[in-house]
Amino acid sequence: MQIEFIIPSYNDIRIVEAIKSIVNFDDSGICKISIYDGGSDDGIVTSIKRELREQDNIIVEHDKGVFDAINKGINNITLPYIGWLGSDDLISSNIKSSEVLADIKKNEYPDLISYITVMTNNKKATRFFIPFGVLLQKIGFHLPHYSTFVKSSFVGKIRFNIKFHPAADINFFLKLLEKSPHFIGINRVFLLMEEGGVSNSSFKDILKTNIQIGKNLQNQLNPFHIVVFLINKVTYKVFSKILMIVYNKIKTNFLSGHTK
Repeated sequence: MQIEFIIPSYNDIRIVEAIKSIVNFDDSGICKISIYDGGSDDGIVTSIKRELREQDNIIVEHDKGVFDAINKGINNITLPYIGWLGSDDLISSNIKSSEVLADIKKNEYPDLISYITVMTNNKKATRFFIPFGVLLQKIGFHLPHYSTFVKSSFVGKIRFNIKFHPAADINFFLKLLEKSPHFIGINRVFLLMEEGGVSNSSFKDILKTNIQIGKNLQNQLNPFHIVVFLINKVTYKVFSKILMIVYNKIKTNFLSGHTK
């Protein structure tokens, strides 16, 4: 096996569909699913266990939130590459593990390999996030984190700093960038992520959240980078929404396969 998916979980039955999407993705049997559950109801834990295969596992114990759960997964990782999924995310049915493995081999086993994430709302694409190059990442165009696989050996001692919530994922990838990774971006849809969180509910909430992220990152970025980061986060989301309206208008098959 080559890829270990870490999924943080807590009382969200949608995780069952997330697991099924990984199983459907894993046509070559190279993936392991590791679920770190913070203490969900017995019924949800039973439903999760029902979907797991022999090579998969679930650990149920109290945690300090999503990023703490992912850190536990990183601490226990056993395979060459780390993948991650939210309990309400789905892997597109148009991509398979054999294809991702082929991309990894073709590009000489990169430290990070990233694909496209599409945000959806009622089964319609609303915006997308593409894997920008390292230089652009360093000035604010951040990776679609849940569509990015990271080489386990490259992570080393870097972990998600839960004090940076909700920007712990950005902080984590900035730390990885400091190590000058061999990075590959693939312009192909990998992940479908449903909208609906508080930070995505309005322009005001998006701005408020990203100001908070900028404050949390002040030790990682100089003032210029923080300003660029905030501008990029807001304008890119607006630009992405416009592009996705065009995609939906012309009835593209961009999201054919799994949608929520």
